[in-house]
Amino acid sequence: MKKYIVQGFIWAISVVVYIICVSGAMINAPKLFGADPGFLSFATFLMLFVLSVAVVGLLLFGRPTFLYFAGLKQEALTLMASTIGWFFVLTMCGVLVRIFSL
Repeated sequence: MKKYIVQGFIWAISVVVYIICVSGAMINAPKLFGADPGFLSFATFLMLFVLSVAVVGLLLFGRPTFLYFAGLKQEALTLMASTIGWFFVLTMCGVLVRIFSL
């Protein structure tokens, strides 16, 4: 079970790194693509949003789903709870850093 708790931490860190990368791209989008928002800008944003949902969904639920259908139900639930729990802890750390850096 400890193995799945550590894996959950790694998956949660992966989600945080992905979110930081997407946030960096979105902050720098006007510099990269120009400041004039047009139809393609909004369409590209929506496509990026859908892609992000798919990637984060895969990172959070992909491996637990595989384990569940492989018959390892307890391990799947442990991994999913661990990943979501670690992600919650990392999110709260980010919130606290933001609050205290004001």
